[in-house]
Amino acid sequence: RYVFDCKRLCHASSLGVTNDSWKAIPNTMIKPLILTLALFMFASVAAGQAEEASLSPAEMLAQARNMTTLQLFETGDTAATLVAAREAVQANVAQLGDGHEQTAAARFNLAIVLSLTTAYEEAEQLHKQALAARRALPGGEEAVADSLLALGQMNRNRGHYADAEAQMLEALDLRVGLHAPKTFPVAQVHDELSRLYRMQDRFTEAEEQGLVALRTFEVNLGPSHPLVADRLRELALIHHNARAYGKAESYYLRAYYIVEPAYGPEAVLTGRALGNLAALYRDKQDIERARTYYERSLAAKRAALGGTHPEVGVAMRDLGRLELEAGDRATAEDLFNQAVTLLETALGPDSQAVAGTLGRLAELYIADSRFAEAASLQARAAMILEDALGAQHADVATALSNLAVARQGEGKREEARDLYARALAIREAVLAPDHPLIGVARDALAAVDAAEEGD
Repeated sequence: RYVFDCKRLCHASSLGVTNDSWKAIPNTMIKPLILTLALFMFASVAAGQAEEASLSPAEMLAQARNMTTLQLFETGDTAATLVAAREAVQANVAQLGDGHEQTAAARFNLAIVLSLTTAYEEAEQLHKQALAARRALPGGEEAVADSLLALGQMNRNRGHYADAEAQMLEALDLRVGLHAPKTFPVAQVHDELSRLYRMQDRFTEAEEQGLVALRTFEVNLGPSHPLVADRLRELALIHHNARAYGKAESYYLRAYYIVEPAYGPEAVLTGRALGNLAALYRDKQDIERARTYYERSLAAKRAALGGTHPEVGVAMRDLGRLELEAGDRATAEDLFNQAVTLLETALGPDSQAVAGTLGRLAELYIADSRFAEAASLQARAAMILEDALGAQHADVATALSNLAVARQGEGKREEARDLYARALAIREAVLAPDHPLIGVARDALAAVDAAEEGD
């Protein structure tokens, strides 16, 4: 269970990798994090091994089934992991009952894999079943905290921010009671809360949580450890989103100067660090510097992962976005189309990465007044995101709003108005009342109404 949780953290938090590309993460990127985080787990593992002699034959079989799930998860084979995880749940329930710790662990494992494939409803049910069983077990506070944090991560990823915050804060309270303050289990929750608050534009709270996590990693690992670089990147993202570009640049550069010497100029993490700097310079309208960093990022990722990896497709999309903003629409369109083809091949036609790239291509078509083509692409993107994330997600609202722009360009004002209204309703439901995107949605809806009255 502990190794499984490490790799989940590696996926969901520290590496910042999308659900779509999880299956393609190289082991060389995962093992250092697993080994580091395993330091604080050895005591629990050793205690479990000491008790192994007292396990019944049924319990030993259940434990072996759960270990098989973890081993398959380590390979990145999602389909095989799901089969093994489901079999473990069914067998453990039949042999040990609903309330046994090995049944809870099997459900927890299955829920983690399902959440990575965005099967959130089933994952939530399993997580809650595991959590209820763990709450009832004596001395199960550590496992309860694990379940709460996993639920919080999943709810954050699907835009259920209030639930995510409550679950993470309860996990934090439990871990603070179980561990010393500057230890990894406590820092992990601070790190996850930082990401949650950043996604809600609660930048002051996000920075506070992120700094606690950073200091813990620096104290335990030293200031130049690659995992410290990831905490620096998270703080940079907070300031980047808050448009505090000077602070963001400082944190991004500190992260880059840790990662590049540690992994080399043609490593995935180096490519990501360069891409982060490129995005910052793009937002600062420093087009030439941004182009240089995007091209270096793309080259590093190609060298490390090969030309057909999903991260290469995303890097091409990002470079295309820059070229669109720079006014080179032909180059941008070519890059977007290459990225769509690569991502569809690597991840399938219904992946969120494909949806994001279709949205960028639609943006280009709107700029060219090719509204029908833009609407077709944006409608497909909205459908993919709604299927993956559910109807009440902020990303779905953005896709619907962009589709409304295309429909408005086609002269379909009534359809555009309905889309703007849906986008506004979603944003009001999932975002803070003072979030700027709510104001944007209201203004767009009012503009359509005003145009209709003017006619």
